[in-house]
Amino acid sequence: MNELSSGQTQLLAVATALVRPFDVLILDEPEQRLDAHRRDLIAAAVRREIDRGASVVIVSYSAELVAHHPQSGANGMLLK
Repeated sequence: MNELSSGQTQLLAVATALVRPFDVLILDEPEQRLDAHRRDLIAAAVRREIDRGASVVIVSYSAELVAHHPQSGANGMLLK
């Protein structure tokens, strides 16, 4: 039986959330169990959604993920 790794499961969960239509998305530590490359993919996808006008709330302790997003923007604010 083939099973997904914990990182693959996390990536699938975030991808599933991103492909569904939304105006507001809340992600709780979306970077968990992801390598740097996959974390960058998530950051880029989230940035595209913000640029299209969606509101995205990210709860994260990852300095790398947070570094991809400005301190504030029209649709969000970063709090450390």
